[in-house]
Amino acid sequence: MADNKFRDPQGGGSLILAWQATDKAVLIVGGGTVAAGRAFNALEADARVVVVAPDINPELQHRVERGQVTWRARKFVDSDMDGTDMVLTAIGDANESRRIASLCRQRRIPVNAADINDLCDFWFMSTHRDHSVQIAVSTNSKAPRLANRIRRQVAAALPRGTGLAVEQIGRLRKRIREADPKPES
Repeated sequence: MADNKFRDPQGGGSLILAWQATDKAVLIVGGGTVAAGRAFNALEADARVVVVAPDINPELQHRVERGQVTWRARKFVDSDMDGTDMVLTAIGDANESRRIASLCRQRRIPVNAADINDLCDFWFMSTHRDHSVQIAVSTNSKAPRLANRIRRQVAAALPRGTGLAVEQIGRLRKRIREADPKPES
């Protein structure tokens, strides 16, 4: 007799989590629109971002001028990975992306190669952010436009002011913990 008390895992999914990237070193190889989007995502998570590319687009140039990212104005060299916690490739050269991903695996550095799913240790999700509220939808990189559509629908269903309410709850929780730090409380 089968025990239906516990679900069987489906498999084929990804481990969805929110990675604390504060002060982590994120290396982005590439200087175009995709690289700029990856840089923005990493900056939103308070990561330290280094972009390696001979040329960069206006958005990345803006971030360089404001000291938000460091730019190495040249092609990638292997030593760029020294001290790096994560690598994101956003270049049009699939062979170079494969080479970089291989180096990452040797060094046990998580890597995402834009548009080459079999090289990725993780994928970016379609996200909505309202202060501390973050909603992410993943299709395991199989249907990104559908993920965007689902994310927009979920975000539109949130009550107005949800992000600010969460901020207020966070402040209240902090005050309660300061007043009574015992774990059982």
